[in-house]
Amino acid sequence: MPVNFWMVVSNSSNFRISRDLGFTILGLKSQHRRKVQRIGVGDRILYFVSQERRFTATATATTSFFEDDSPIWEKE
Repeated sequence: MPVNFWMVVSNSSNFRISRDLGFTILGLKSQHRRKVQRIGVGDRILYFVSQERRFTATATATTSFFEDDSPIWEKE
């Protein structure tokens, strides 16, 4: 099965939160739900921090999509 690459754009504060959580969870706005549901196990996620204008990390998806409304990240 082919591996897909997905780019996530974040601010530096929310990137730090994701990094501190060990990139074990990916938080996106509900408007991206259909896109996120296409991320499969083994796909690569590229983190781009807008203020720094650079890619700051990569991660590999290890589970399929699930939804949780717990507040973790700051609103952008």
